[in-house]
Amino acid sequence: MTSDDSDDAGGGLPIRDLANMLWRGRQTIIVAFCLALTAAVAAVLLIETRYRAEAVLLIESQEIPTSLVAAPDSNYADDRIGKIRQQILSRSNLLTLIRAHKLYPDERSSLSEEQLLTLMRNAVDVDLVTANGGRPGSGATIAFNLSFTYPDAARAFAVTDQLTKMFIDADKRLRTEQAMGATSFLRARADELRDRLVEVEANRRRVQSRYGGAMPDQLAINSQSSAALRAELSRIDMEMQAVLQQNATLAAQAQEPAAVAETPARAEVRRAQQVLDRLAATLSDSHPDVIAARGTLDIARIAARDEPAAPTGLAAINAAIVGGRSRLAALDSQRGKLVAAIARADQLASLSPQAAFELNNVERDHDNLRQQYRDIREKQLEAQVASNLQREDKGEHFSVLDPPTMPIDPISPNRVMILALGVFGGLGAGIALVLGRELLAGRIHGADALTRLTGEPPLAAVPVLYGDSWQPTRLALPAQKREW
Repeated sequence: MTSDDSDDAGGGLPIRDLANMLWRGRQTIIVAFCLALTAAVAAVLLIETRYRAEAVLLIESQEIPTSLVAAPDSNYADDRIGKIRQQILSRSNLLTLIRAHKLYPDERSSLSEEQLLTLMRNAVDVDLVTANGGRPGSGATIAFNLSFTYPDAARAFAVTDQLTKMFIDADKRLRTEQAMGATSFLRARADELRDRLVEVEANRRRVQSRYGGAMPDQLAINSQSSAALRAELSRIDMEMQAVLQQNATLAAQAQEPAAVAETPARAEVRRAQQVLDRLAATLSDSHPDVIAARGTLDIARIAARDEPAAPTGLAAINAAIVGGRSRLAALDSQRGKLVAAIARADQLASLSPQAAFELNNVERDHDNLRQQYRDIREKQLEAQVASNLQREDKGEHFSVLDPPTMPIDPISPNRVMILALGVFGGLGAGIALVLGRELLAGRIHGADALTRLTGEPPLAAVPVLYGDSWQPTRLALPAQKREW
């Protein structure tokens, strides 16, 4: 009977038929089991045993309170671990480790140097441990695991121990170099700012020297001085006018036969009195010109009181005229000096805005540099403290929490798992092959299967004879054929 007949008959697959199928295919199952078990045993024997030595390094926090010295940010440890890892896994360090511990003796002859270094780098593993136990980057790193995998347990332990020491030494060296580098940089920056401050201060002195008297703080004094100079100039002008009038009067008297000349001192008193009268007629008694004219009058009176009697006649008049001219010359010289002083004061007043502009620029640069210098000095002090902390191992540093130990059990291969996979995989493969073959072949075995498929028991079972032995035939007629 074909598979089509079995499909048409339908029905499930009893456990008894399933057991019969497995029994008929027992040889296939045994062969598959033996092959899988043999492969598993070969894998266990041939796969290279690998041991992993591991050390745990803790990231110690700084011992000084953060209120005194600022602590590094949370990513600083990750960056430092990454830098140290790159330094340790450099070509020179790896080659030194390979030669020192005689690693990969068989691979040296078959692999290039780059391939050997890649093999070594893949054997070194650094796993970060965060505070919240998540993956790296999800929290502050508090520790990290350093491991090395190698077929020889003793060499794996030795290399891991040396890698641990290299990490500790590299961490201390990196921290010290960074702290000293920051200190050196800030010192150079502070020296540069100090030199610029000295230069700016010298520039400020040059500006003050170039605009002496025209500086903003001297402007009020210059204004008062200019007013006093102009008042004195006005007084001298009036005095010169009085002297000119007196000389004119004396020249007229010289034309008279009975002219009597005044002495120079008394003529000076008369002129001073005339000037005072003229000023008092238009100005108040507290005006500077009136006060100055009154002082001149007092001085002239004192000089006239001690002077002997004046000669009379034309000679006296001529002497008075000559004295007036001498006084005019003296007043003119004094007036020239006053005019020059007033011109200087006006020039300083005109230069005052430019002086204020240049001085403000210099002062602004000086204030900025002084503030920068103050900030740099504070940072330099902090960097120096940090450098001392790192030098004394009181800052953030690595410490060995769990030192490496000699590995006892290999991490690969997992022999129990490989053997279990061989056993159960061989049985599963054999059973799958037997069931697949039986179901795809569509054969009917035994009267029970025929009865189940047709719904009628067979009329008879004809045995098949093989020499002296026999077994039931696979051909059977159903009960529906009994009428024949």
